[in-house]
Amino acid sequence: MKFITSDQAALNYSIVGQGTPIIFIAGYSGNANHWSAQTEFFMANSYQVIHLDKRGHGENHTVDSGLRMSRLATDIYELAEQLQLKKYHLIAHSMGCAVAWEYLSLFGNQALYSLTLIDDSPKPINTSNWQYGLKDLTWHQILETAKRIPETRLIHHKIDSKLLKAMNQNAIPFNLRKTKPLLLDFLTRDYRDIAFQTELPQLFISGEYSPLFKKEMAIFLAQEANNGQAFIAEDCGHIPQSEHPELVNPIILNFLQQAEKERF
Repeated sequence: MKFITSDQAALNYSIVGQGTPIIFIAGYSGNANHWSAQTEFFMANSYQVIHLDKRGHGENHTVDSGLRMSRLATDIYELAEQLQLKKYHLIAHSMGCAVAWEYLSLFGNQALYSLTLIDDSPKPINTSNWQYGLKDLTWHQILETAKRIPETRLIHHKIDSKLLKAMNQNAIPFNLRKTKPLLLDFLTRDYRDIAFQTELPQLFISGEYSPLFKKEMAIFLAQEANNGQAFIAEDCGHIPQSEHPELVNPIILNFLQQAEKERF
Protein backbone atom coordinates (compact mmCIF):
# COMPACT_ATOMS: atom_id res chain seq x y z
CA MET A 1 0.00 0.00 0.00
CA LYS A 2 1.05 3.59 -0.54
CA PHE A 3 0.39 6.90 1.12
CA ILE A 4 1.29 10.39 -0.06
CA THR A 5 3.31 12.56 2.30
CA SER A 6 2.99 16.32 2.72
CA ASP A 7 6.01 16.78 0.40
CA GLN A 8 4.31 14.59 -2.21
CA ALA A 9 6.45 11.48 -1.81
CA ALA A 10 4.65 8.18 -2.42
CA LEU A 11 5.75 5.75 0.30
CA ASN A 12 4.97 2.06 0.57
CA TYR A 13 3.85 0.63 3.89
CA SER A 14 2.21 -2.54 5.18
CA ILE A 15 -0.30 -3.15 7.96
CA VAL A 16 -1.32 -6.58 9.25
CA GLY A 17 -3.12 -7.95 12.28
CA GLN A 18 -5.64 -6.57 14.75
CA GLY A 19 -5.12 -4.87 18.07
CA THR A 20 -2.92 -2.14 19.50
CA PRO A 21 -0.73 -0.76 16.69
CA ILE A 22 3.06 -1.02 16.65
CA ILE A 23 5.09 0.93 14.10
CA PHE A 24 8.49 -0.67 13.48
CA ILE A 25 11.46 1.45 12.36
CA ALA A 26 14.44 -0.43 10.93
CA GLY A 27 18.03 0.78 11.04
CA TYR A 28 20.31 2.08 8.31
CA SER A 29 20.00 -0.17 5.23
CA GLY A 30 17.24 -2.15 6.99
CA ASN A 31 13.73 -2.66 5.69
CA ALA A 32 10.40 -4.20 6.72
CA ASN A 33 11.66 -7.76 6.14
CA HIS A 34 14.28 -7.26 8.82
CA TRP A 35 11.46 -7.45 11.38
CA SER A 36 10.34 -10.89 10.16
CA ALA A 37 10.95 -12.45 13.58
CA GLN A 38 8.64 -9.89 15.18
CA THR A 39 5.72 -9.65 12.75
CA GLU A 40 4.07 -13.02 13.39
CA PHE A 41 4.92 -12.97 17.10
CA PHE A 42 3.24 -9.66 17.82
CA MET A 43 0.29 -10.41 15.55
CA ALA A 44 -0.24 -13.60 17.56
CA ASN A 45 -0.25 -11.50 20.73
CA SER A 46 -3.06 -9.19 19.57
CA TYR A 47 -1.04 -6.37 18.05
CA GLN A 48 -1.41 -4.65 14.72
CA VAL A 49 1.97 -4.56 12.97
CA ILE A 50 2.85 -1.62 10.74
CA HIS A 51 6.02 -1.36 8.66
CA LEU A 52 7.08 1.79 6.82
CA ASP A 53 10.33 1.53 4.91
CA LYS A 54 12.37 4.68 5.25
CA ARG A 55 13.10 6.84 2.24
CA GLY A 56 15.94 5.33 0.25
CA HIS A 57 15.27 1.91 1.83
CA GLY A 58 13.45 -1.27 0.81
CA GLU A 59 10.23 -0.64 -1.09
CA ASN A 60 10.95 3.10 -0.91
CA HIS A 61 14.46 2.86 -2.37
CA THR A 62 13.63 5.21 -5.25
CA VAL A 63 12.69 8.09 -2.93
CA ASP A 64 15.87 10.12 -2.60
CA SER A 65 14.47 13.39 -1.24
CA GLY A 66 14.14 14.16 2.46
CA LEU A 67 17.00 11.93 3.57
CA ARG A 68 17.21 13.38 7.08
CA MET A 69 15.93 12.48 10.53
CA SER A 70 13.26 15.17 10.67
CA ARG A 71 11.61 14.10 7.43
CA LEU A 72 11.68 10.40 8.34
CA ALA A 73 10.04 11.17 11.68
CA THR A 74 7.44 13.30 9.90
CA ASP A 75 6.68 10.40 7.56
CA ILE A 76 5.79 8.23 10.57
CA TYR A 77 3.62 10.94 12.06
CA GLU A 78 1.78 11.52 8.79
CA LEU A 79 1.22 7.80 8.22
CA ALA A 80 -0.25 7.47 11.71
CA GLU A 81 -2.49 10.46 11.02
CA GLN A 82 -3.73 9.01 7.73
CA LEU A 83 -4.39 5.64 9.37
CA GLN A 84 -6.19 7.48 12.19
CA LEU A 85 -4.17 5.73 14.86
CA LYS A 86 -5.13 7.06 18.26
CA LYS A 87 -2.39 5.38 20.31
CA TYR A 88 0.55 3.21 19.29
CA HIS A 89 4.00 1.94 20.15
CA LEU A 90 7.25 2.64 18.30
CA ILE A 91 9.86 -0.14 18.13
CA ALA A 92 13.13 0.96 16.56
CA HIS A 93 16.54 -0.50 15.81
CA SER A 94 19.89 1.26 15.39
CA MET A 95 19.44 4.44 13.30
CA GLY A 96 15.69 3.91 13.59
CA CYS A 97 16.04 4.90 17.25
CA ALA A 98 17.22 8.35 16.15
CA VAL A 99 14.08 8.61 14.02
CA ALA A 100 11.98 7.71 17.07
CA TRP A 101 13.68 10.34 19.25
CA GLU A 102 13.30 12.88 16.45
CA TYR A 103 9.59 12.03 16.40
CA LEU A 104 9.39 12.84 20.12
CA SER A 105 11.23 16.10 19.56
CA LEU A 106 8.87 17.21 16.79
CA PHE A 107 5.52 15.77 17.83
CA GLY A 108 5.65 14.93 21.54
CA ASN A 109 4.44 11.72 23.16
CA GLN A 110 0.67 12.23 23.23
CA ALA A 111 -0.03 9.49 20.65
CA LEU A 112 2.54 7.03 21.99
CA TYR A 113 2.40 4.26 24.55
CA SER A 114 6.12 3.58 24.54
CA LEU A 115 9.46 3.47 22.75
CA THR A 116 11.55 0.32 22.40
CA LEU A 117 15.09 1.23 21.35
CA ILE A 118 17.43 -1.51 20.20
CA ASP A 119 21.21 -1.01 20.25
CA ASP A 120 21.60 2.67 19.58
CA SER A 121 22.88 5.74 21.41
CA PRO A 122 21.12 9.10 21.63
CA LYS A 123 24.50 10.67 20.83
CA PRO A 124 26.71 8.64 18.46
CA ILE A 125 29.75 10.92 18.75
CA ASN A 126 32.00 10.36 21.77
CA THR A 127 33.38 13.39 23.58
CA SER A 128 35.31 14.01 26.79
CA ASN A 129 32.07 13.88 28.80
CA TRP A 130 30.22 11.24 26.78
CA GLN A 131 31.56 7.73 26.20
CA TYR A 132 28.40 5.86 25.23
CA GLY A 133 28.50 6.74 21.56
CA LEU A 134 29.40 4.61 18.57
CA LYS A 135 32.68 2.82 19.27
CA ASP A 136 35.71 4.92 18.32
CA LEU A 137 33.57 7.69 16.76
CA THR A 138 34.75 11.27 17.36
CA TRP A 139 34.15 14.47 15.42
CA HIS A 140 37.42 13.91 13.55
CA GLN A 141 36.44 10.43 12.36
CA ILE A 142 32.92 10.94 11.02
CA LEU A 143 33.69 10.33 7.35
CA GLU A 144 35.94 7.37 8.12
CA THR A 145 33.30 5.83 10.40
CA ALA A 146 30.54 6.37 7.83
CA LYS A 147 32.62 4.34 5.40
CA ARG A 148 33.40 1.62 7.96
CA ILE A 149 29.86 0.96 9.28
CA PRO A 150 28.53 -0.79 6.15
CA GLU A 151 31.59 -3.05 6.18
CA THR A 152 31.18 -4.10 9.84
CA ARG A 153 30.00 -7.59 10.74
CA LEU A 154 26.98 -6.76 12.89
CA ILE A 155 25.91 -10.11 14.35
CA HIS A 156 27.52 -12.28 17.00
CA HIS A 157 25.10 -15.22 16.93
CA LYS A 158 24.23 -16.80 13.59
CA ILE A 159 20.69 -15.96 12.49
CA ASP A 160 18.42 -18.95 11.91
CA SER A 161 18.52 -19.93 8.22
CA LYS A 162 14.74 -19.85 7.79
CA LEU A 163 14.55 -16.41 9.39
CA LEU A 164 17.47 -15.15 7.32
CA LYS A 165 15.70 -16.28 4.16
CA ALA A 166 12.59 -14.33 5.20
CA MET A 167 14.68 -11.25 5.99
CA ASN A 168 16.28 -11.38 2.53
CA GLN A 169 13.10 -12.18 0.63
CA ASN A 170 12.72 -10.02 -2.50
CA ALA A 171 15.78 -8.08 -1.40
CA ILE A 172 16.22 -4.70 -3.09
CA PRO A 173 19.82 -3.46 -3.52
CA PHE A 174 20.69 -0.72 -1.05
CA ASN A 175 22.41 2.39 -2.38
CA LEU A 176 25.14 3.39 0.08
CA ARG A 177 26.22 6.39 -1.95
CA LYS A 178 22.75 7.89 -2.29
CA THR A 179 21.88 7.44 1.37
CA LYS A 180 25.19 8.68 2.78
CA PRO A 181 23.69 12.10 3.72
CA LEU A 182 21.18 10.28 5.93
CA LEU A 183 23.93 8.33 7.68
CA LEU A 184 25.93 11.50 8.29
CA ASP A 185 22.86 13.27 9.65
CA PHE A 186 22.35 10.39 12.08
CA LEU A 187 25.96 10.31 13.27
CA THR A 188 25.97 14.01 14.20
CA ARG A 189 22.74 14.05 16.22
CA ASP A 190 22.34 14.47 19.97
CA TYR A 191 19.01 13.36 21.47
CA ARG A 192 20.08 13.05 25.09
CA ASP A 193 17.69 15.75 26.25
CA ILE A 194 14.79 13.94 24.55
CA ALA A 195 15.77 10.50 25.82
CA PHE A 196 16.38 11.62 29.40
CA GLN A 197 13.55 14.14 29.89
CA THR A 198 10.53 12.38 28.39
CA GLU A 199 8.11 10.67 30.76
CA LEU A 200 7.32 8.11 28.06
CA PRO A 201 8.25 4.52 28.96
CA GLN A 202 11.45 3.53 27.15
CA LEU A 203 12.99 0.08 26.88
CA PHE A 204 16.69 0.17 26.01
CA ILE A 205 18.10 -3.06 24.57
CA SER A 206 21.80 -3.69 24.01
CA GLY A 207 23.54 -6.67 22.44
CA GLU A 208 26.06 -8.28 24.78
CA TYR A 209 28.62 -8.41 21.98
CA SER A 210 27.51 -5.46 19.89
CA PRO A 211 30.33 -4.36 17.58
CA LEU A 212 29.02 -0.79 17.63
CA PHE A 213 28.03 0.08 21.20
CA LYS A 214 29.00 -0.84 24.76
CA LYS A 215 26.68 -3.41 26.30
CA GLU A 216 26.46 -1.28 29.46
CA MET A 217 24.87 1.51 27.43
CA ALA A 218 21.33 0.16 27.92
CA ILE A 219 21.68 0.15 31.71
CA PHE A 220 23.12 3.66 31.74
CA LEU A 221 20.38 5.05 29.49
CA ALA A 222 17.65 3.40 31.56
CA GLN A 223 19.09 4.92 34.74
CA GLU A 224 19.29 8.40 33.20
CA ALA A 225 15.79 8.28 31.71
CA ASN A 226 12.72 9.25 33.74
CA ASN A 227 10.90 6.03 32.89
CA GLY A 228 13.47 3.62 31.50
CA GLN A 229 14.07 -0.12 31.53
CA ALA A 230 17.10 -2.02 30.25
CA PHE A 231 17.76 -5.44 28.79
CA ILE A 232 21.12 -6.79 27.68
CA ALA A 233 20.58 -9.53 25.11
CA GLU A 234 23.09 -12.27 25.83
CA ASP A 235 25.00 -13.94 22.99
CA CYS A 236 23.90 -11.18 20.59
CA GLY A 237 25.59 -8.55 18.48
CA HIS A 238 23.95 -5.48 16.99
CA ILE A 239 20.74 -7.21 15.83
CA PRO A 240 19.45 -9.08 18.92
CA GLN A 241 15.84 -9.12 17.68
CA SER A 242 16.97 -11.41 14.83
CA GLU A 243 19.85 -13.23 16.52
CA HIS A 244 17.78 -14.40 19.50
CA PRO A 245 14.14 -13.42 18.92
CA GLU A 246 12.99 -16.11 21.35
CA LEU A 247 14.69 -14.07 24.12
CA VAL A 248 14.02 -10.55 22.92
CA ASN A 249 10.39 -10.77 21.79
CA PRO A 250 8.93 -11.79 25.19
CA ILE A 251 10.90 -9.00 26.89
CA ILE A 252 9.46 -6.43 24.49
CA LEU A 253 5.95 -7.88 24.79
CA ASN A 254 6.00 -7.62 28.58
CA PHE A 255 7.27 -4.05 28.34
CA LEU A 256 4.53 -3.05 25.88
CA GLN A 257 1.83 -4.51 28.10
CA GLN A 258 3.18 -2.67 31.14
CA ALA A 259 3.41 0.59 29.20
CA GLU A 260 -0.20 0.34 28.06
CA LYS A 261 -1.33 0.01 31.68
CA GLU A 262 0.75 3.05 32.66
CA ARG A 263 -0.57 5.24 29.85
CA PHE A 264 -4.29 4.61 30.42
